Amino acid sequence: MASATGDTGYGHIYHVFIPPGQDECFDATFTVCASNIFCAYHSSVTFKDIGHVLYSVEPFADVPGCQVAPNSPNGSLIDSTDDVLSHELIETITDPDGSAWFDITSGGMFGQEIGDECVFIVFVGQNAFTDPVIINVDGRKYALQPEYNNRAQACTAER
Repeated sequence: MASATGDTGYGHIYHVFIPPGQDECFDATFTVCASNIFCAYHSSVTFKDIGHVLYSVEPFADVPGCQVAPNSPNGSLIDSTDDVLSHELIETITDPDGSAWFDITSGGMFGQEIGDECVFIVFVGQNAFTDPVIINVDGRKYALQPEYNNRAQACTAER
């Protein structure tokens, strides 16, 4: 929990996971929600008493279009949550206040953040899924979205 004891500022990121059956909406008409438009988001807020707080919101990942493709190493729900979390984490790091890293090219990605550059969609039948890469961390496999790598000038999954 963020508090005035130093758990705020650019050195701390809070991830809020929404439980099953709950939705997160940006409007009162419920037309821009996690269940129908977006998978997650990150933002920041400054409180008078505790200061600047960076956070991301990850709704329950069992939503069409936000799920990883079938047969992922840890199952669709876990790997979909990992995939969305990695996306929001890198965007919070590179663009904590929504004013730092975004695509300034004139292509179809204009205005998108670094994590958006590497979201690849595959179709299985008529269902859309994200297409993560499988990485190995200390002997355990994870399905994560590749992220843009300046050195490679491409989407990679280096660690």
